[in-house]
Amino acid sequence: MTLRHLSLATLTALACAAPVAAETRALLIGVGDYEYLDADLRGPVNDVALMARTLMSRGVAAEYITVLTTAPELLPEGVVVGMPRREAILNGLAEAAEATGEGDTVFFYFSGHGSQAPDLDGDDQGGYDEILLPSDASGWKGTVGAVENAILDDELRAAAEAIMSGGAALVAVLDACHAATGFRAMPGKGAARYIEPTLLGIPEAMEAAESRPAPALEGQFAFLYSSQSDQRSFEYPHGDPDDPANWYGEFTRVLTTVMASTPDLTWEQLLTATMDGMRKETATATQTPDGEGTFMAAPVFGGAEANARLRVDGELKAGALAGLTEGSEITFYAAAAGGEPLGTASITGLTPLSAALSAVPQGAKYAEVTSLAPAEAVPLRLSTPVVSDGEDYTAIADELARLEAEGLVDGVAWNAEQPDRALVLTGGQLAVTGPDGVLDPDGPGSSPRFSAHDLAEALPRLAQVQRLEAALTQAEAGAKKGFTVSGPPVKVEAEMIPADCDGATGTPIRPAPETVPHCAQLWLHIRNTSSNAQDVTVLYRDKSFTITAIFPGSGTSNRLNFNETVPVGMLMVNEGDGVALEEVIVLVTPAEDGAPRTALTGLANDGQSRGASNPMEEFIQAAAAPPGEASRNFSFSTAPAPLTVTRIPVRITPKDD
Repeated sequence: MTLRHLSLATLTALACAAPVAAETRALLIGVGDYEYLDADLRGPVNDVALMARTLMSRGVAAEYITVLTTAPELLPEGVVVGMPRREAILNGLAEAAEATGEGDTVFFYFSGHGSQAPDLDGDDQGGYDEILLPSDASGWKGTVGAVENAILDDELRAAAEAIMSGGAALVAVLDACHAATGFRAMPGKGAARYIEPTLLGIPEAMEAAESRPAPALEGQFAFLYSSQSDQRSFEYPHGDPDDPANWYGEFTRVLTTVMASTPDLTWEQLLTATMDGMRKETATATQTPDGEGTFMAAPVFGGAEANARLRVDGELKAGALAGLTEGSEITFYAAAAGGEPLGTASITGLTPLSAALSAVPQGAKYAEVTSLAPAEAVPLRLSTPVVSDGEDYTAIADELARLEAEGLVDGVAWNAEQPDRALVLTGGQLAVTGPDGVLDPDGPGSSPRFSAHDLAEALPRLAQVQRLEAALTQAEAGAKKGFTVSGPPVKVEAEMIPADCDGATGTPIRPAPETVPHCAQLWLHIRNTSSNAQDVTVLYRDKSFTITAIFPGSGTSNRLNFNETVPVGMLMVNEGDGVALEEVIVLVTPAEDGAPRTALTGLANDGQSRGASNPMEEFIQAAAAPPGEASRNFSFSTAPAPLTVTRIPVRITPKDD
C-alpha cells in the first residue's frame, strides 16, 4: 500500500475563494460543555471553528454554514449560530433537506462524545446503536428505554435518507468514538471522545434485540469517520495543555489541513491523505480513520489555494498547526498575486492558528514565509509507568531511575503529566504505548515491550524516532511546494514475497498487503515520474524503534532521472510473540544542478549522511538533534527545498499465526 504525501501547509489561507457553483450547506456541531453530564471536552469548540473557516476557504458562503457550538465567540463572522442541543441538530438536518436538491451538497460535521446503547429494534448487527451526545444529553431514562436527548444512528440514517431523496449529496464527518457505523452503509495526554455506557446509567443486564441487516442506503453519500468502530478518537493539546484554545481533535486537525491546502482532491483522497498525516505524528498510532459511500470518488466541493500567500490582518492568519516557527522571516505583499514586496518581519509568537509579527508594513494584506527557522526541539515526554498486574517490577523501576539520575537518555522528560508516550508495566516488561495510552491496539503484544536490560538502548532509540517524526513534519511544512493529489515526484509500488527465512520464497504479491507473514521480503519499485531528477532515501523503523538505512548503500547513487526506476528490497522478520507494527519511510528531495546528491541515511540510528550543504538535509538533521545541541543554532536564507514523504505501514504477524 502506497500512501500519498501530505504537506502540512497553510491551515487558514482564506484567500478570497469564489462561492462554489452548486449550493453547499453545512451543519457543524461542536459540543464542548455538557449541561448534565460530567464529560466536558476542550477540543470540539476549536474543531468546529476550524472547520467553518476551512469550508469558507473552499468557497462555501458563510450564510450557508450553520454552527451549533457551546463557544460561539470562536466562530468566524457571518455564520449562523446556535446551541448544539438535540432538537437544534435534528431541525438543522431537516432544514438542510428542505433547502437542497439535485446537484447540491449537505456537509454534516460532529465533534464531541459518542457512546453505545442497546439496539432495541434489531437493526444493528453488533447489538448496540451508536449514539452521539448533544450538549443536553443526560443519562438513561428507563421510561423510554433510551439515553435522554441522545441522537441514535437510526435517526441519522433517517435524516440522510431525507437529504438524498431530493437529489442532494450528503457528506458526513464524525470526530467521535464508535463512529464507524454512525450512518450505517490507559489514559495518556489525549482525551478520548467516548463515554462508557455504564456512566450514562444504561443497565448492564439489558439485552439487545435480535439483529437483522439494515437495508443499504441509496443515493450519493460519503461518510468519513475519525476511527474504526472498535477504536477511540482522541483530542490533544498543541501547546500549553492548560490553555483550552490549544486542544484539537487529531482527525479534524489533519483533515482540515489537507482541505485548506489542496485544491483538487476527492473525498477518498482526502481520507487517505488524512490517514497518512495522522500516521506521521506517531510511530504507535492507535486511531485509524475510516470511510464509506457512493460519493467517495467525487471531488471535494469548492477549491483551495495550495501554497497561496497567507492572509495578514494585524497578525498572520496561520500558526503552529501550519508548521510555522518563531524566528521565521515573513515577506509582505499588498495582493494575493504578489507583486512588489512591501517589507519583511519575523514571527515573534505563535498560537495554533495565528502568528504575532515584529512589524506589519502599511497596506500589507498577504505574506509568505521566506526564511524558515528550525523549531525549538522539545524533549520526548514519558509518563510515570502504570502497573497493570501484580508482578515484581523492581528491576525495571531501578533501571528507569538510574537512566534518569545519570542523564543517560538525551532529550527525555521523565514522569510527564502530558506524555508523548505512556509507559505500562505488564507481563513482567515495560510496554510503550502511543500518547493515548491504549495498550496493544492491534492485538496482544502489538505495543512494543522491553525488559530491564533493554531500556538503556531502547529509550534513546524511541527519543530519536520521536524527533524524526517531528522533524519530517516540520520540514514538509516548510517546503515551498506543497502536497498535490496529482501525486508525488516519485511513484512507489510495494511488492511482498512470502519467505520461510531459510531461503525459499513464494509467489510475489503486488501491491503488497499491509499485513504480511512473520518472514517475508518487501520490495519497493521506486520510479521518478517528475521531469526533474530526484534524490531518494529509504529508511525502515521496526518495532524496537530502530531506524535502519535501507537505501542508498555504500557507493550507491540514489539520484533518479526522469522515468528511471530502482528496486529496493528488505527482509522482514517478526521473532516476537505479538504483532509487529513497523514502517518503511521513503524520503525524496529534488536534485539541484551541480549540487551533491542528498542521502538522508544519517537519520538512521547509526547512519552517516553523505549530502553536502543541502538545506533540506541540514534542516532535518538539526531538527532531529536532541534539544540543546549546538547544531540547532542556525537559520536559512531561504525556505528548504520540498520534501516528499511516502510512508508504508507494515503489520507483521508472529510466527505462530
